[in-house]
Amino acid sequence: MWKQTTTTGADILFNLHIALNFLNRRYYSNKFEAKMISN
Repeated sequence: MWKQTTTTGADILFNLHIALNFLNRRYYSNKFEAKMISN
């Protein structure tokens, strides 16, 4: 039972990490494209 909860917690943290990376990449690429368009 304890191992199950720790595994779930690790999975949640891992998925959260991936989601944050994805959002950051999309945010920065959008900012970069906007900068290129304005120039």
